[in-house]
Order: sequence, then structure tokens, then C-alpha cells
Amino acid sequence: MPCFQPLQLSGTGVGNELLGPDGRTLRAQLPDLTVTTSTAADAIRTRDAVWTVTGASFTVGLEDGELRREELSAEQRAPLRTRTADLEELTARLRHQWTGTGKDPTSDTVELAIRDGVPLYADDVALRQAARGRGAAAFGTTTCWRSSATRNSRSTGY
Repeated sequence: MPCFQPLQLSGTGVGNELLGPDGRTLRAQLPDLTVTTSTAADAIRTRDAVWTVTGASFTVGLEDGELRREELSAEQRAPLRTRTADLEELTARLRHQWTGTGKDPTSDTVELAIRDGVPLYADDVALRQAARGRGAAAFGTTTCWRSSATRNSRSTGY
């Protein structure tokens, strides 16, 4: 059962919601995933931050030392809220394990993979490299799709 680092709103995760119609197929290949408690807490903080930003009609930031106001339309806010809710729901459905410091999702996830001797599933290349550098196996969504395609081609004879 792989451990998993899902916190990539703009990337992919293993939830049916985050991967769209192909998510169900991928999720079936990885039925037992575990996240660290710090990762689950990070998902909640992400949700809170996104809801704070999307609750406003504009944001203010610095650009070249100047304050800049940027308007957020309802069309821009809606998908962020939806994807954040999907992320929270996905994280809540996974098994949670306390590992490491309990404060650093990245380090804790690598520690969990090492401690339990399970592969790390993450689409973050740097995270996979860090895990491999510490001796843990790591893979991403592309590897899952390739593996699935290979298995399917063998079973169908194509």
C-alpha cells in the first residue's frame, strides 16, 4: 500500500474528482493509500487559504515594490473552491498515519515510505527524488498510466 502526497491543486492526485473521468481507473489500481497526518492537516490549511482568497472579490499583492489589486471573477473563484473541496474529500477518505515531526508533510511522507517500506506516490518530481535519495521507491501518475497500458495491452493481445 503506497503512501501518497496529494497536495497539488494544479497537478494531479488520485481522487476521481482531481483526475476527471480517468481518475476512477487510476484509483482502482491503488486501492489502499496512506497519507501522513501532517499532509491531512496541510489539506485543511490549503482549503482554508483558498476559501479565504476566493471569498474576496479581489486580492492585493506586491509587484515591483508596488501594491497591486487583482480582481477575481466568480468564474475564477468557482473552480478553485471546487478543486479544494475535492482535495479535502479525497484526503479525508485516505488512511492517516502519524510519522516524523507531524509538521512537515514532505519530510513526513518520505519518512512514512521509508519506515513502512512502501513506495511513495507523488507527482512532485523533487519529492520523488528526495525519497529515492533516502532509499525509498517512488513513482508518479505517468508511471501508473504506463503500467496500466502495459498490463492492458498484454491482456488484450495488442
